[in-house]
Amino acid sequence: MLSIIAGLALQPNVETMLRAAVLDEWHAEAFYASVMEIHGKRRPFSNIIEAERRHAGLLLNLFKDHSLEPPKNTWSRQEEEAKDAWLARLGTPKTIKEAAAAAWQAEVDNVKLYDVWLKGELPKDIRTVFTKLRDDSRDKHMPAFARWKN
Repeated sequence: MLSIIAGLALQPNVETMLRAAVLDEWHAEAFYASVMEIHGKRRPFSNIIEAERRHAGLLLNLFKDHSLEPPKNTWSRQEEEAKDAWLARLGTPKTIKEAAAAAWQAEVDNVKLYDVWLKGELPKDIRTVFTKLRDDSRDKHMPAFARWKN
């Protein structure tokens, strides 16, 4: 799994950053759900998926606070979508170790991007949320996935 926010321009506008960030949270949530669909409800996926949902909620609040329209969540399994098609679309790995390694790399990519974004000018509330998301990725999620990927 590659983080969907990893390839963005160095300093896009705030709306672009928010859109990328919430899409990335939804992508992570869907990816972790797909991993649990194949491998069962296992840690760290089962607890970090809840963090991803909270993170998306924080970002959606920023959309509302700044009178911006959030994007559509295209990562969740669509009503008409077959489970196998959804798993394939997400690139769900066959082993828990591969899934943890992919999740760890996505968290690394997130930290790098938030570090870049946080160097720029941001409204205080957005800076606070981006800092929390970066710190959670670095201090909580990466260590949890690192235990599994090695």
